[in-house]
Amino acid sequence: MRIIDLSVPLEAGIASDPPGYEPKITYLDHKATPAQVLQFFPGMTADQLPGGEGWAIELLQMQTQCGYP
Repeated sequence: MRIIDLSVPLEAGIASDPPGYEPKITYLDHKATPAQVLQFFPGMTADQLPGGEGWAIELLQMQTQCGYP
């Protein structure tokens, strides 16, 4: 038996099948997310976060079956 890995790193805009269904990645840095972090900690204020910053996160939009044509 031989296993062949056909996976590729997930990147925004990579070739996909069918065309038009490319994965989309939105990058949010620490300065963009304090309000999101504060939703998890009622009563906390942004000045109580380290440096007043939130989490750095990526939002992924993709279909479950994506790959090269």
